[in-house]
Amino acid sequence: MGSQTATAAVELDGRANLHFEINVRRVAWVLAAVITSLTAAHFLLAHRDSPIWRLVNLDAEASFGTWYASFAAMLAGILSLLLAALARRRGVSWVWWALLGLALVTLGVDEVAQVHEGVSSRLGSQIRGIGEDSMAGTPLIGLLVLPFTLLVMWGISKAGETRATRLIVGGLSILWLGAFAFEELENRNHLGTLPLTQGIARELGDFILVGIQETLEMVGVALIIIGLLSHFAHTREHIGLNAVDPGALEVHADPG
Repeated sequence: MGSQTATAAVELDGRANLHFEINVRRVAWVLAAVITSLTAAHFLLAHRDSPIWRLVNLDAEASFGTWYASFAAMLAGILSLLLAALARRRGVSWVWWALLGLALVTLGVDEVAQVHEGVSSRLGSQIRGIGEDSMAGTPLIGLLVLPFTLLVMWGISKAGETRATRLIVGGLSILWLGAFAFEELENRNHLGTLPLTQGIARELGDFILVGIQETLEMVGVALIIIGLLSHFAHTREHIGLNAVDPGALEVHADPG
């Protein structure tokens, strides 16, 4: 697609149309720059006694990383839901796009609400016998959602073997790896059973693993966003927004 622009054209009846054109490559560079900056800030600044520690710590609530991750996941979810609506109008398979969109919107909300932390804590305590302050249940949740993830990846792959679908499937794989597999490594580090971190302090091991985990999640969502935008570009889909106020129309139609 062309460069990222916004243009307004006035029609004969006086109405103005605002048209946005998005350059997918530029979006990819912006996402890469944001993720690189957040990751670098985490590893260089978050471990220090600094007033901005919580703002750059990728594992902290209300940090830059948390808000970015929430925004990116919800953006990806909305794009996927738009693709589902367009696919349904064309009469082709749309369910997989809808499922992906709903899952990503839920992920975006949970990044801020952090409902999964309470669920994971209780699940880990009841099933694995680990204290409730642990995230030991997250890998178990990952195993439960793995069939759903694989099913969605399979359904999206049916849309065609294109660069866009490969990016989306690859992004989902990286997202699952970061969100669930690395959480198990963090739990083992907590328990002192992770060989890779046995020679260093537990807090430092957590700090490193969290940085890798959150970066993988951000990279996975970024690939999904790029893949979804590439799919829009490949199919040359267009989306228009018309706001209609029936009440106002009735008022104008009634001269009395």
